[in-house]
Amino acid sequence: MNSRNESEWPISVKLLYIKIIFIVDKEKHEDNPVFTREIRRSREKFPVYDASIFFQFTQFGSKKPPDHEWEFTSSRGQVDALQLHPFDARTSRADPAKRTIYDSVKGYLSPTPDCLLVVNHNYNGFQRKDGEWAGVRAANQTRLLRLVIDFSSVMTQIDKELFSELPSAKWVHELQYDPLDDAKKLETPLEFEYNDGKVFSVSQTDVPKKDVILINYKMIWENIINLQGRYKNKPYNPIMAI
Repeated sequence: MNSRNESEWPISVKLLYIKIIFIVDKEKHEDNPVFTREIRRSREKFPVYDASIFFQFTQFGSKKPPDHEWEFTSSRGQVDALQLHPFDARTSRADPAKRTIYDSVKGYLSPTPDCLLVVNHNYNGFQRKDGEWAGVRAANQTRLLRLVIDFSSVMTQIDKELFSELPSAKWVHELQYDPLDDAKKLETPLEFEYNDGKVFSVSQTDVPKKDVILINYKMIWENIINLQGRYKNKPYNPIMAI
């Protein structure tokens, strides 16, 4: 482990907390979404089958870069991010060519502040069934990288489990990977430091730039209580779905 003081890293701490508010199966209820939503930045309207909120906190160290770019991406859903500190309501989409691959929102800071807080509302981002996962990437060398995912608001039928097997976590090595060197493997399994069956937390210290922490899970979709159509013709209040 590197002996440098925490403040001497480009990024001292990066934390991503993900709260899934509700989820229904789009494949079964495509004609009956929970409600219809309008994206703040584009005024684009779309049906919503799952909603989640992401809080991303970054504390920079004394070796912080002169500028910093943050980005939220979703391979399946729509993202609507807002920079809370330093406050800035301006965001932009990534390269339009990438829109065929995923939805993305990013923000740019110059000079880099001491800390950064961004909130992202994600819609229809948890419909993927061929490999369910969520992750956080180290934008620079990071002393502590942490990922927390919270399923506690996802309601299941009485005495029914949400997961077919316990979620797992891993550290993915982007730049160090060498397929010809077993010591430089692509990923390392990680143990959860907190796990109550619905809330999972994992962290890793001394993380190189571009490395990722992932949590993989497999939900039993038929056990989830459906909310489709409940707020279709009403103003949406997230508290109602928790």
